[in-house]
Amino acid sequence: MSVFSFRRPHVDRATAGGPFSYPEVGQTRDGQLPRRYHHIEVSRVLGQGAATFQAARSALRDWAGHRAAGIDVGHPPPLLEPGQVVRLVVRVQPLWASLHDRIVWVLDEPGRFGFAYGTLAAHAERGEESFLVEHFDDDRVVLAVRAFSRQAHWLSRLGWPVARLVQARATRAYLDGVAAAVRDA
Repeated sequence: MSVFSFRRPHVDRATAGGPFSYPEVGQTRDGQLPRRYHHIEVSRVLGQGAATFQAARSALRDWAGHRAAGIDVGHPPPLLEPGQVVRLVVRVQPLWASLHDRIVWVLDEPGRFGFAYGTLAAHAERGEESFLVEHFDDDRVVLAVRAFSRQAHWLSRLGWPVARLVQARATRAYLDGVAAAVRDA
């Protein structure tokens, strides 16, 4: 299955299965990111209070951050269930990237909500990315994005500086998109 193409691929959830493309599955959950990968750990205070937490929780469920980053997740958005295969489509000029992931974990408890997905073979990178919103005792609501990755596709390896810039831009857009959804709620 092709990761990159000049034509926009259709987003569907029935494509690409198989095992994860990396052995460290689930390591975004505990904060101990594996060595030999590029790491991202960023967070943003979204506001305060239970209403802010609920709005942020809804934004994550609706993939608002991904949509803000220009990533097509399909309609309706993928269910957040461990094992669910997710196909993300994004434009990386002049190409389209069709990225296959699987939901690794979902956390849904009072004051904490989030999920992580990990890459499958049909992906430009190997690794995992998590999105966690927390309502702390001091009433702050914080969104954290944590990821580890390395290039898997030859085109990603060839263009690794561009791949890192795209990844950094997407991470900022995730934070901005969820923050905007919370403000608009």
